[in-house]
Amino acid sequence: MESFDEVSAEEAVISSPILPEDKKSVQTSFLAKATLIVMIATLGSRMFGFLREVVMAAYFGNGMAADAYRVAYAIPNLLLQLFGSAAIGSAFIPVITKYLTDKDDEGVNVVASSVINLLTLIFAFFMIICFVFAPQISKLIAPGFVSDAAKFNLTVQMTRIMTPAILFLGMSGFVMGMLHSYNHFTAPAVAPVFFNILIVSSIVILTPNVGPISLAVGVTLGALAQFLFQVPFLRNRGWTYSFKLSWNHPGVKQIAALVVPIVFSLASIEINVFIDTRFTSILEAGSVAAIHYALRVWNLPMGIFAIAISTVLFPMFSRQAALKDLSGLKDSFSLGLRVVFLVMIPASVGLIVLANPIIKLLFERGAFGIDATSVTAYALVFYSFGLTSAGALHLVNRAFYSLKDTLTPTIVAVIAITVNYFCDWALVGPLKHGGIALSTSIVMTFNFLCLLIIMRKRVGQMGGRKIVITLFKICLASAVLGAGAFYSWKLMVSLVGESALGQALSVGTGIGVGIFAYLLTAKVLKLEEISIFTNLIRNKFKRGKKTN
Repeated sequence: MESFDEVSAEEAVISSPILPEDKKSVQTSFLAKATLIVMIATLGSRMFGFLREVVMAAYFGNGMAADAYRVAYAIPNLLLQLFGSAAIGSAFIPVITKYLTDKDDEGVNVVASSVINLLTLIFAFFMIICFVFAPQISKLIAPGFVSDAAKFNLTVQMTRIMTPAILFLGMSGFVMGMLHSYNHFTAPAVAPVFFNILIVSSIVILTPNVGPISLAVGVTLGALAQFLFQVPFLRNRGWTYSFKLSWNHPGVKQIAALVVPIVFSLASIEINVFIDTRFTSILEAGSVAAIHYALRVWNLPMGIFAIAISTVLFPMFSRQAALKDLSGLKDSFSLGLRVVFLVMIPASVGLIVLANPIIKLLFERGAFGIDATSVTAYALVFYSFGLTSAGALHLVNRAFYSLKDTLTPTIVAVIAITVNYFCDWALVGPLKHGGIALSTSIVMTFNFLCLLIIMRKRVGQMGGRKIVITLFKICLASAVLGAGAFYSWKLMVSLVGESALGQALSVGTGIGVGIFAYLLTAKVLKLEEISIFTNLIRNKFKRGKKTN
């Protein structure tokens, strides 16, 4: 796999105080190269993630064990999101990037060492709290489980086994943030592969002897492996760890000041998931597992495309903000937003029209039957309405963080949490768990639009006319994609049937025809943004031929 060091020359040009006339073309080329590599690495880790879900579905379906695991894993995961990788990384990268831009190696070493030592103490504290108060936390998160003693006790037991994962995943998040600051994204994107492999191995090897407890054991071992895999890559960047804990260092103080608001703004999705779980836990058995399986599919385009784009652009935003290059930051944000629309809108349309056959192909085997497919696909359709907004929200949040404004996203996030609660309350009755998914989509859109409007007022014009024109063309092309994907899938089903091979051929044909129809329509509409990646792939192919 190509290393990110190979694009460091272009990154240096982008970060330079004296920018060349073709800054935008260089910037576009860097974004395309870096994002393509992250997408490839992320695709590999997501494939193993789906293998994990498929194995889990085959062994445990969407019954009691699956529900207990989802809630148990969500408890330490919420603490991790509130006080761990997402919050620390988003506060950490802009500050460390400033030291790297100023070539202050001593400052980098002192600040980074102080932060990781402080994080170790914080995560250890929450590990103890989570272990001791697991019954109370489980009761708070999933009150519907209390009436089922077996499910509740299993949830508590799993929670306690998974508490060490809080520390391991937190440390993994710190290393990830450091590597991103050094413009190395491949290792953090690949690391989840080891997390998923160990969970799958644990299920297959341990389940016959310990039952669903194997899931919790796999999570803890996988989190440790994910952390250890990234450490050598960070050591190779030249960072020197020390046992320092410089509380009064300006960089540490700045990170501490930024992280408190980021806790709420970045964790809004996780908090909303817990609100969703509270409402879903009172529905029929399997509802909690159904929305989580749907979210696994929903997260595939999120991880491969939207988060990959945001991951690459965040350090760039931070460098441009450190250099006070507001014009460059606006150009980068506008380009990133258009690319997010370019991939997320057709992805959402594809998930909506092929929801049932996709879920059937991925999960319907073993304990996961036709009824589980139906309820999971039902949730996926409603989640897909908010897919584009969720992807764009990742990007706009990071634009604010790069400007070291964490208060604005916090205020909007708190409001969004309240909106989500009342939307869940209003929609869970008529739409059941589908209402929970639709509520999430509504809140994502609300959150994104509020932040986009505020950003526009703060920094001025961001190429809004170009964004709107691009959005209109993408929507037209996506409509063609939806029609092509659905009818080609339906035709193939009638020809090859619904065997495992038939399903794979039908879904594959639907996706392939849809993508072809989208690209063809985009070409007819002269959608210029799509040439970013096609030109990159073409150039790499030509360069590869020359070297042979």
